[in-house]
Amino acid sequence: MQDTFDFPEIILIRNSADFFGFSRETAYRLVRSGDILSCRIAGRRLITSHSVREFIVRQVRAQSSIDQNADWFRNFMISYRSLPVILSISKVSSCFGISRRSAYRLSASGKIVTIQIGRSRFIITESIHHHIQRSITSAQKSVGNPVVDTCP
Repeated sequence: MQDTFDFPEIILIRNSADFFGFSRETAYRLVRSGDILSCRIAGRRLITSHSVREFIVRQVRAQSSIDQNADWFRNFMISYRSLPVILSISKVSSCFGISRRSAYRLSASGKIVTIQIGRSRFIITESIHHHIQRSITSAQKSVGNPVVDTCP
């Protein structure tokens, strides 16, 4: 089980991969383009979680057809589960045991949400958690009550 923490408000840009899943270079590119907000304090570049969340939400709305009122989407980036907010397709396998092909197939079917940043495609980590929980719940429902044989 993964530990859950409150999401930090301010993050060093060099730690963007740990929290958000995109590289430091991508973070700098997003800052230069004005997509996320940053400030410089004591020679260190800081980015706000709120501006990254807003950027990702804008990307999801523009690139995906998910229900914008889904519970997991409304609570997106409120807590941190020791995994980045978004994962590159190649990292999904090591974190969740899902192959690249399966990740693309789940994305194409709308079961998980992906966004494109630059030339890279990222999976919203929370959508994977939601898909896994939904799969577990439906598996439990399909097991249901055992059938009692009443024939003599």
